[in-house]
Amino acid sequence: MTLVAQHFWVIGLLITCAAWAWGHQRARRHVHGDHVLLRSYPQLARRRLIFSALPWLVMGVGALGGVPTVFEYLRPYNGNPYVLAWFATLVGIWIAGSHWLIARNGAVVVAAQPGLLRIQPTEPEKVAATHMLWLIGGITVVIALCLWDAPGA
Repeated sequence: MTLVAQHFWVIGLLITCAAWAWGHQRARRHVHGDHVLLRSYPQLARRRLIFSALPWLVMGVGALGGVPTVFEYLRPYNGNPYVLAWFATLVGIWIAGSHWLIARNGAVVVAAQPGLLRIQPTEPEKVAATHMLWLIGGITVVIALCLWDAPGA
């Protein structure tokens, strides 16, 4: 268990990459033959991979910098700079993603990309609503972690 707790970020990164590859394969069926999708999909897929992998990479930097286990990320109130950087990364991704989806018509783009998501809403409003639900869930978890006195590992 200690090995998993120390290198959890590697597991998360591997799962992220595997999910991306699986989704990429699934999307190829929808994109094949559609020249508009062929031009826009690769950029969206790369950005999705980068934004999905970024928290795990930041966690990896923390592990190399002295964060002993993944359980430290349950205690942001301890003030560990690597843990705080990880939370700042999450918040930055949430802000950037929300801005792109809502202010820059990203929801329209996502709705027009069949196969980009496992469950693909076809209306931009549903894309934005789904994003907001995930965002509210993430914010709730962060608040709970800041208020909860997590036991030591």
